[in-house]
Amino acid sequence: MLENIQSRANLEEDIETGKLDYFLIKSEGQSAGYLAIQLQDDKLFISKLYLLKEARGQGYAYQIMQKMVDLAKQERKKVLELTVNKYNEGSIAFYEKYGFVRTESIVSPIGGGFVMDDYVYQFPLTPEQ
Repeated sequence: MLENIQSRANLEEDIETGKLDYFLIKSEGQSAGYLAIQLQDDKLFISKLYLLKEARGQGYAYQIMQKMVDLAKQERKKVLELTVNKYNEGSIAFYEKYGFVRTESIVSPIGGGFVMDDYVYQFPLTPEQ
């Protein structure tokens, strides 16, 4: 399934069509992960946030979220939004600790008999953040 969604061809298509903006996350000159976002009407949607195992637990996710809050406010968005797999306990714990609120549960077919079984999380933006 991941081979289809996260294939090089799909990533290149996302970039070429402007569907998503991708950012490489680096640590000490080495790739540590990547982020993909989409600016929508009143929100900044975080489509993908992946960190290599060795980069987890080092504060990168927190720093990335701070930068996303800053960007969303700069772009006058009202909320950050993301989806996370219902069984990704580590990511769910981080998002909830950061202040994201679960707003709904969704199941989305993605082809080949696979589905995304996710929670939607939102982080409302306020002027004092």
